[in-house]
Amino acid sequence: MSQSRIYVETSVISYLTNRPSRDAVTLGRQLLTQQWWQEDAQNYELLCSSYVTDELSKGHPEAANRRLAAISHLRELDTNLQAIDKLAEGLIAAGALPSVAKLDALHIATCCVHGIPLLLTWNFTHIANPHKTRLVEQVCRDHGFEPALLVSPDQLLQTDSNTEQE
Repeated sequence: MSQSRIYVETSVISYLTNRPSRDAVTLGRQLLTQQWWQEDAQNYELLCSSYVTDELSKGHPEAANRRLAAISHLRELDTNLQAIDKLAEGLIAAGALPSVAKLDALHIATCCVHGIPLLLTWNFTHIANPHKTRLVEQVCRDHGFEPALLVSPDQLLQTDSNTEQE
C-alpha cells in the first residue's frame, strides 16, 4: 500500500521549529506539530514546494537554517507550471483568498495541480479558512482539479488515533 501524499505548508514548519511560545494557543500548536512530526509524519509522503523553501529561508539566519533543515528530506514539487498560476489567480479573482494572500493561493494551487490529497497547514486566515473552504473547493473544481483536504496536524493526530481505536 502506498503512503498518502501530503503537502506541508510553511506554517507547519514554523510551528515545528520555532522556540516555545509564551502564548498558550501557539505553544499548543507547536507541541501538537512536534507530536505529529515525531509520531505520524513517517506515515505520509511529505512534499513541499519552492514557495515553502523561499518563505522558510527568510528571517533570522539561525532560525531559517533550522526550518530548512527540517524540510531537507522533503521532495519539492515543480512550481513552474502555468496551471498553478492560473488556478491561484482564479482563487483570488473568485474571492476565495484576498489578493494580499497570493502566496497562500499558490500553495493551494500547487497542491491541487499536482493532485496531492492533503494540504497540512496552521493558516486558518487564508488557506484553511472555514468560511471560504467551499469556495476554494468550487474554484479548484471549476479549473479541473480535485481540491485538497485542508488539515492541521491536530486533525491528523485525531484521525490517526480514531483509526487505531477501531
